[in-house]
Amino acid sequence: MKLIYARFPKAKEWAYLGFHDLEVEGKFVTIFGEPLSSTGFITWYPGTPDQHQGNEDCGSMHRTGRLNDLYCDKLGPWPFFCEFDLSWGLN
Repeated sequence: MKLIYARFPKAKEWAYLGFHDLEVEGKFVTIFGEPLSSTGFITWYPGTPDQHQGNEDCGSMHRTGRLNDLYCDKLGPWPFFCEFDLSWGLN
């Protein structure tokens, strides 16, 4: 991710990723339903996750490479990265 941000220095400082804690507060899972901790990367931005105003359930990454929780319903102009299983396109 850091390399992508380096190529696009004017990009927003946060980008959405495919993890969330919509089902159980504080238990972040991937789009495959696996615990975020199983990805081997759980380095949070200082002070996060913080469930700011009680409504931050979607995962994001700061341009420094640290994770954060953001509002799911305010995607607005934020960039995003998608996790994609390559077998989905192989039929």
